[in-house]
Amino acid sequence: MSEHPTWLQLTTDDPGHSHAYIQRFRRLAEQGQDLAGEARLVDAMLQRESRVLDAGCGFGRIGGWLAGVGHEVVGVDIDPVLIEHARGNHPEATSPGWTCPRSA
Repeated sequence: MSEHPTWLQLTTDDPGHSHAYIQRFRRLAEQGQDLAGEARLVDAMLQRESRVLDAGCGFGRIGGWLAGVGHEVVGVDIDPVLIEHARGNHPEATSPGWTCPRSA
């Protein structure tokens, strides 16, 4: 294994890694942590109703926020668990919304 394992290596070695990652951010949100700072920064740089490609979107934390304020978001991630979570929690990111090349 390399010094810095890829996400694919992490999830292969530990099939529960993606779920633990999602839970970590749920806990941070429950603690009142600001999880939208990056999304607000991107929003401030975009024109209204911009098209956004969120490559490596994970579970949709950034792209979901951007879609919620009116941007057209396409989120792509290698992890089907994270993509499924994004689809369920951010349905406002539509057409095509969230996609995973591994589950196609």
